[in-house]
Amino acid sequence: MIGSVALIAVIALIAGCGSSDDDSSTSPPASPVVADTTASSDDGPADDTPAESEARSVPTDGTGSPAVAPGGEAAPLPPLPDPAPALSCDGSTVLCVDSGASGGGADGTVSQPFTSVADALSAARAGTTVQVAAGTYAEPVVFAGVDDLSLIGGFATGGDFSARDSQANETVLQGTSETSVVSITASSNIHVEGFRLTGGGGSTDTYRWYGGGVHIDYESTDVAIVGNRIDSNAVDHSDDPGETEGGGIASYGNGISIIGNVVENNRAGRGSGISSIGKATIQGNTVKGNVSVGDHGGGLYLAGEPSILGNHIEGNRVGETLGYGWGGGMIVYGDGTMATLQGNVITGNYAVAAGSGVFIDDGADATLTDELYYANECTVDGGTEMLVDSGGETPTVADLVNVTIAQTDCPSSGNGGALLAAISEAAAPPCEVTVTKSIFWGNGGDDMVSGGCNLTVTNSDTEQAIDGEGNISVDPMFVDPASGDFSLDPASPAAGLGATERSPS
Repeated sequence: MIGSVALIAVIALIAGCGSSDDDSSTSPPASPVVADTTASSDDGPADDTPAESEARSVPTDGTGSPAVAPGGEAAPLPPLPDPAPALSCDGSTVLCVDSGASGGGADGTVSQPFTSVADALSAARAGTTVQVAAGTYAEPVVFAGVDDLSLIGGFATGGDFSARDSQANETVLQGTSETSVVSITASSNIHVEGFRLTGGGGSTDTYRWYGGGVHIDYESTDVAIVGNRIDSNAVDHSDDPGETEGGGIASYGNGISIIGNVVENNRAGRGSGISSIGKATIQGNTVKGNVSVGDHGGGLYLAGEPSILGNHIEGNRVGETLGYGWGGGMIVYGDGTMATLQGNVITGNYAVAAGSGVFIDDGADATLTDELYYANECTVDGGTEMLVDSGGETPTVADLVNVTIAQTDCPSSGNGGALLAAISEAAAPPCEVTVTKSIFWGNGGDDMVSGGCNLTVTNSDTEQAIDGEGNISVDPMFVDPASGDFSLDPASPAAGLGATERSPS
């Protein structure tokens, strides 16, 4: 039997957890007012940016949604695209920047590179690529009302632009306490790759701050943020820090690609790693160690049409300042939101209350395929790795296929160690949750609870015995769960169930 709790108890557990606590929660902010103040410095964390070939990605059908193989199963995850190539600095379509150059007579050629990124962008026209040599550029970068520009870091100093290596040639864009490091407004076809983006305090519409590392406004389209390390940015400095968004990245545009980045040690009220409200593909990133001082979304805060593919989401935290909070790894929320999650590993995230790994909320419709969630933690009784809550005008929908949820680190109080499906507002329609070909194991033996929602489980292996066609309740025989290896022993009775990516690598 699937566990159940009294509706009043469920409401008490998650009361107030809906994201639409003000009318502006899904409304894009206006274009920011950017101040120019003294740059700050930060040594930042060690450089652990993954090589492009190590990241996981997923094929799409041209709309940002994953391609689907025959039989309804998600297609395999191929390597990410190759990094941007080095181009010849011709002083016209390719402009080069080196902070160590003399600066006299700069024209963007190899012999006379610009010394400032801003100067190069001022000289650029549509179709231009700006290549930047290693060094620290204490100048917030602004794309405002421009089209078809690329900004590429990772070149050696001294006039050698013949090859690029963003790990060997660290190229730092340094923000200020009151600016985003990179601000993109009313622009299209913008590509930013190969930088460390740090020290940004965000942009503001006077209501809140957002986008410490990168801000993309609602008028921008077809923007790619690729292969960067975005760290140590903080937007939680307003009178109401809990309402700030996107310490690392805040995106409100459409056709946005956030691919192969490391987003770490950023701070915001919500979505301290990445906040995205719009149509975006968030693929092959590492999002870790970000702290949300508000109550929703430690790592990611998502609405609109997000495709969340092949990311590693670890060690993000939410709610400690307030004493309550949901969605340590991520929250997907809002009526009209259509989300695709595939191939993500979500581990070691923390929420004070429920949904320490993932929170699907307020009428969102999410499809989750080939997902691994393990060892996410919380401190409040009733915590659970995944929370599905109906609080919107339309039912919240979550379809789980080949999902593994294991090793929940939350107190047990009969509210489901792995999955809680509940209604936080009595007038809301019941959520709809389906689980198939999945493994829920090592979560205290009380895997699922439904409080007023429709929960259907089939062809799955759960430690808690659950009625449903093809369900089993036998040890799946993980190879080494204590070390994060959730691959299955060849003799496992759960072959074909759970995530195919079963380890944290």
